Amino acid sequence: MVKCFSFKSVVLFLFISGLLLLSPRLQTVRAAETFNGFRFVCMDQYYCDDQENRPENGGKCWGEGYYTHRMHLESNVSFEVSDDEIYITECVEVPVQEDSTVEYCTTGDPNLDSQLFCTPEDPGCEAGRGLYNLQNAHHYNGNPIGYNITNVNGNDDYGVHYLQNGNHVEKTPPILVATNANGNLINPVTGERLVIEWQSFTNQGMIRRYLAWDRVTISPDELEGGIGGQQQDDLNFAILSASCEGEGWDPYGYVFDARTLLPVDESNVFIAELNPSGVFDRGYASSQNPLISNPYISAANGFFSFFVEDGDYKLQIEDPQYRTLLPSESTLISVGYDQIYDDIYFADDTIQQRNGQQEHRDIPVYSETPQQPSPLVIMREFTKPNRNGTLTYSGQVSHPFAKLTVDVCEEINNVENCNLYETFTRTNGGPDKRGEFEVILDQRDLEPGQYFRMLFETTDLIAQNNNNLVSRAVHYIASLFAPGEVSAQTRSALAVVEPIPSYLEGYAYDQSGLLIPNALVSIHVDFTNAPIYQKRADAQGHFKITSEFIPQTPYTLAFTGSNGQQSQQKTKLTTAQFLAQNKGFIDVENVNPYVFTTANSDPRRAVTPTYVPDPQISIDPNIVAQNKPSLSPKPEQQTPTETVSQPNSIFLVAAIVLLLAGVVGGLLAIYIYRKRMIEE
Repeated sequence: MVKCFSFKSVVLFLFISGLLLLSPRLQTVRAAETFNGFRFVCMDQYYCDDQENRPENGGKCWGEGYYTHRMHLESNVSFEVSDDEIYITECVEVPVQEDSTVEYCTTGDPNLDSQLFCTPEDPGCEAGRGLYNLQNAHHYNGNPIGYNITNVNGNDDYGVHYLQNGNHVEKTPPILVATNANGNLINPVTGERLVIEWQSFTNQGMIRRYLAWDRVTISPDELEGGIGGQQQDDLNFAILSASCEGEGWDPYGYVFDARTLLPVDESNVFIAELNPSGVFDRGYASSQNPLISNPYISAANGFFSFFVEDGDYKLQIEDPQYRTLLPSESTLISVGYDQIYDDIYFADDTIQQRNGQQEHRDIPVYSETPQQPSPLVIMREFTKPNRNGTLTYSGQVSHPFAKLTVDVCEEINNVENCNLYETFTRTNGGPDKRGEFEVILDQRDLEPGQYFRMLFETTDLIAQNNNNLVSRAVHYIASLFAPGEVSAQTRSALAVVEPIPSYLEGYAYDQSGLLIPNALVSIHVDFTNAPIYQKRADAQGHFKITSEFIPQTPYTLAFTGSNGQQSQQKTKLTTAQFLAQNKGFIDVENVNPYVFTTANSDPRRAVTPTYVPDPQISIDPNIVAQNKPSLSPKPEQQTPTETVSQPNSIFLVAAIVLLLAGVVGGLLAIYIYRKRMIEE
C-alpha cells in the first residue's frame, strides 16, 4: 500500500544510471557565464509494488528487483532548452524531532552532491544534507537513517537503473543526464526518452520524491542589468505534478489507545520470528533481518513499520502505560474504531509473511487508568501555488479527524493580529482518519504583509464516530455514570503559511529599513544552501522578477549589499515581510503579485515606476528571521479546553443494560396497549 504525502518544499536528487562509456562533466559554470539559479521539474513516479504497476500485470515497472523499495520514474515535461548537464535527485524526509522533519537530498554521489548543493560561501555543505548524512545520521529517537543505494542484505538490485534501446540495463553509478533540442529529458547514450527505476532503502519508512534540475547560467552583463535569462523565453521555473508530494512505502501499522482511538506514540514495538526450535524469538528476527529497528518506536501518529523476509512473526508491545488486548477483550475497544483502523492485531496473533507481500496490522492497546492523549504534531505539510492565485495546502497531522482553524494574521508593532478565515473538518478537506488534509487558501484575499496561521486541534473521536442513534445513546448514558471520564487537554499544533507570490516587484531594504542600491536579490528554498535565483537591483534598489524564475514552492528572499552607511550585509526576509515593506509601491503601481506573469507577458515590461520610495522605512524587528517555523506547543503549555470521554467498561455495560431495559419496556407497553385495543 502506498501513501501519498504532502511535502514542505522537499527535494531528492536521484542520479540516473548510465553506462561506463559516459563520464559526466562536473563543471558547474560554463566559461564567461555566471551561475544564476536552478529550474526543476517533478518527475512522475510509479510505485512498483502497486499491482497496477507490476510488470506481470502490464504495468510501468520492468526488470527484476525487490519492488517494495523501487520507484519507476518518467517525465513528460519539457525544460524548453537543450542541456547536457541535468541532475536527477532523490530527497528523503527525515524526522529530526517528533514534530519536525528535514529533507536530506542526494544525487547518490557525494561529489555530485557537492557540485549541486554547495556555494563558494559555504563549500562544506555536502556534509550537511547529502549522501553522507543519509547513510550516517540518526533520527530524533536515536535510530540511524541507514540510507542504502548499493546493496541491502545481499540484494544488489539497490541503485539506479535505466532503460536503453527498450531493454532493462543494470544499475550504474549516478551520472548527469540531458535534454534534447526540445528540452525533453533523454537518455544521454541513446537519445530516447528518459525512463528510470530507482531503488533505495532506509531503516524506517520515509517519504521520497524525485526531481530533475537544470542550472540557469547567464552572462555577467545580464545579471547586472535587466531580467536574467530572458533569452530563455517563457520557461516555467518549477513545474509541479502530483508526484511532487512524494510517496512512502513499507509494511506498516498503527498503535492506538482502545479507549480514545487516538494514536499512541513512543511505544516499543518488537517483532519476533518463529525460529527452528518453534519459538517466537526477537533475537532471531533481528538476526534474520539485520536492517530492521527492533524495537521500532511508534511515531507521533502511532506508526510502525518492519521490512522483513518471509516467515512467521508476532508483534509485541512494551509500554509502561499500556498492554496489548487479547481477542476475548475486543469489547474494550471503543465504538467506531472500524472507521479509523482495520486488520486489528491482538496479543499472540501470528502474521505469515509470504512472497514479499505487505502485511498491515493496527494494534489497540489498553490501560486500566485512562491516559492523556499524546501531543498533536504536524508530520508533513506542502504548499503549492495555483495559476488562479490560490494555494493548495496539504499534508498530514498525527491525530485522526483533527480540526483545522485558519486565521489571517499580520504583525503590527511586533504584535500578531489575527481574524478567522475558515474552519476545516473531515467534511471539507480537513484531516481524515489518517490525519491527511488538503485545503484551498485564497492568497488573493491577503493584504500585503498578511499570512495564514494554521491551528490544528484534536477532537473527541468517540462522539464523532457514534453515527447512529443507539450508539450515541450508549455513549451519552455511559458518560453520565463513568468515573473513568477525565478532563483532557486539547492537543494543538500551529503552522504559518506564507503567501507565495508568482511575480515580484519592489525595492530592497536592509534590516535597518534603508534602501540598498544595486542589491543582489536572491531567492532561497529550504532544501539547498545555494540560491535558487539571483539578480541585481538597479541604482535605486528597484528590481523585478517574473514568474518563470520564481519557484512554485515556499521560498524566502535575501538582499545583499551596502546602504552606503555600513559594509556589505545580507538581509533575510519572508515573502509577507517583503510585501509589507512594499505595500505603498504595490498600491500606487497597481501590482498584482499573484498573477502568473512572464517576461514576455508582463504588462509592466516597458513601464517606469512613478512611485518614489522612502529612503528609510520602519522595519519589522523580525526581518532577519527565516521563514516562521511550524511549531507544536508542549503539553504543559496547553490549557484544558476539552472533555474527552473515556468509556469505562463496567459502566458501559450498565448503560447498555439500562438502554435495553428501556427498549424492552417500551415494546412491552406497546404490546399491552395494542392488546387492549383489540380486546375492546
